[in-house]
Amino acid sequence: MNVQKVIDELNKALSLEYASVIQGLQHSFLVQGLFRESISPMLREHAEESFKHAKILGDKIVALGGLPTVEPAPVKQASDLVEMLKQDLTLAREVYEHYESLLKMVQDDTPLRVMVENLVETEKKDCEELEKLLELKKIRVKDKELTFRVK
Repeated sequence: MNVQKVIDELNKALSLEYASVIQGLQHSFLVQGLFRESISPMLREHAEESFKHAKILGDKIVALGGLPTVEPAPVKQASDLVEMLKQDLTLAREVYEHYESLLKMVQDDTPLRVMVENLVETEKKDCEELEKLLELKKIRVKDKELTFRVK
């Protein structure tokens, strides 16, 4: 395993997580309308999760002998809820894809691999949740009415 390359990729992940914190908080501040009460706390939870990921990444970078970045990736903002969610999904997918590529690099280091696997799982769940909010997966209901038999 090329430790410097892993540090570089962990720093890219850290940069993406910083952006997720900032973007999530900004969106939570800006969201308006009927769904504010439910969406704003969800966006803040995602930002807190990204902050936890940033702490994990920063500590690991230092443990490997590297210097954690202080630069966030680009942050998007919007005033329209659907646009906010699309921006958040785009960023979540980018983070997820980055962790997937990082996972291939760290296969020989079990603790590092497990750490990245956990990050992959969390990011995938975030993507799926945002896809549901944006109604990107069409669900077909076979029967409009169900009858249950009681014995």
